[in-house]
Amino acid sequence: MKNTFIYFLGTLTCLMSLLLSACSEDDATGAPYLKISKEELVFGKHEGEALLYIQSNAVYEVTSDAADWCSVVQQVSTSEKTAKYLVHVTENPNTENRTAVITVKGAEVNGTVKVVQTANDYLLVEQHEYTLPGEGGEFTVQMQTTGDCQIDINADWIQHVDTRAVETRTETFMVAQNATGEIRTATIVFTLDNLTESVTVTQEALSVPEADKTGMEQDAPELMKNIKIGWNLGNSLEATGGETAWGNPATTLAMIDKIREMGFNAVRIPCAWDQYLSDETTYEIKSSWLSRVKEVVDYCMQNDLYAILNIHWDGGWLENDIPNGYSEEVNNKQKVLWTQIATYFRDYDEHLLFAGCNEPNVEDEDDMATLLKYEQTFVDAVRATGGKNVYRNLIVQGPSTDIDKTMQYMTSLPVDMTPDRLSVEVHYYSSWQFCGMENDESWGKAFYFWGEENKKYATGTYEGRWDNICGEDYIKSQFQKLKEKFTDQGVPVIIGEFAAVRRTLPDQQAQEGHDLSRAAFDKCVVREANARGLVPFYWDRGDGVFDRKNLQVYDELEYNGLMEGIK
Repeated sequence: MKNTFIYFLGTLTCLMSLLLSACSEDDATGAPYLKISKEELVFGKHEGEALLYIQSNAVYEVTSDAADWCSVVQQVSTSEKTAKYLVHVTENPNTENRTAVITVKGAEVNGTVKVVQTANDYLLVEQHEYTLPGEGGEFTVQMQTTGDCQIDINADWIQHVDTRAVETRTETFMVAQNATGEIRTATIVFTLDNLTESVTVTQEALSVPEADKTGMEQDAPELMKNIKIGWNLGNSLEATGGETAWGNPATTLAMIDKIREMGFNAVRIPCAWDQYLSDETTYEIKSSWLSRVKEVVDYCMQNDLYAILNIHWDGGWLENDIPNGYSEEVNNKQKVLWTQIATYFRDYDEHLLFAGCNEPNVEDEDDMATLLKYEQTFVDAVRATGGKNVYRNLIVQGPSTDIDKTMQYMTSLPVDMTPDRLSVEVHYYSSWQFCGMENDESWGKAFYFWGEENKKYATGTYEGRWDNICGEDYIKSQFQKLKEKFTDQGVPVIIGEFAAVRRTLPDQQAQEGHDLSRAAFDKCVVREANARGLVPFYWDRGDGVFDRKNLQVYDELEYNGLMEGIK
């Protein structure tokens, strides 16, 4: 290895000596020579510069054959033997590459340098305006371009789906159906470096089909008899910040499969809309959100379940505003949102129902009058979309969905062009000290135990923790009122939400009594509702009877209570 290295050094030394000898010999003998640092210079499409170095012992001249865009100017050099030249090119306005030749010429020496500048961008859209039908569909934009464009679309109801590079580039877009009830427009901007072209897309409103009773044969009293117990997909699609923002996983078909397997035959889908608007002034709902809600509705349809879709609190723009009096702005928003929702889901059969809101804040007759106007708008908006929606079963909410307020203030229902297709919704969380209160308040204690059979657990440190306000007799009395006022008059009632929150107690015996109480409460609500023709929907916020992450029953005792109630 050592001998090899010594041999390599010797060889390298000899080669360098020969080169130095050759250069020295040229200088010594005066033989003319010319050395140019580059044979070719390549520039991009923009203005640019590069340095060129020349060595020669002869007189020469440097010129460019395209001096209008490629100039050569000698610069000050720090070397006596090496001259320095600056080559400058202007921006290429052409859509093809261009070339120039720099010539170094003297009486005794000659040399050339090739200069290449790449082509500039070119972008031309052949058609600038498109009109699409309300049903949506594909359209293509043809253009001439020298490169890949950036494409920006200012509306989510247009999706870029394909690019085909041919003699002229073709971009394909998909337009969603227009459920807004109004003509809408959007702009597509194509950008290639500093060049832009735009296309305006106008879409007509979706046409309103004639009334269609196919698959919509059952009126409200008939249909509601089919639902024995429903389940709420709570704290998911209505969650502020997104479907998973409140800790639940995204809803899947497997979840709804399991709900069907557990014995529920209807799903209430609380849903937010306001946070999914693409336009805050027109209240246009993002197509992507409508598509996601459709996926969840389809999970229910695939399981032959009934589904209730609503506008759920939604930031309170309607429900919390009612005490402020009637608002034309709120009413218009209600109309626009329900027009879109109803249009989008118009072709679903009677397994899909719509509910106007959730828990409207009503405290007196004036508030009730305001709520009635908003509910009338809901009914009218849905019916106006035509097709199956003319016959769709709709649900309107009692004031605050409170039974006593509903009995007192709900003296009339919205006028409906289609008879016997309205139902009323209330919720049941009574007493709140047992159903919802997790900590003691100044006005009362939280109740841990419910039902006569569980009164025995309220002893010692748990004295006063038994619900002595709203027991089984109270449930029967409240539900009987609803039956006589509505159900017996041909207006079904759904108990859209009911549940009792689970507490963790330090005492094992007390915990047992608490768990038994919740199961007894659920069983009683379901049993007494069914006995009077009311339709109960259990509220599950993700920690109720169903473990959505592991797809299994979360609380066997409570689950059994629910199922025993329908026997």
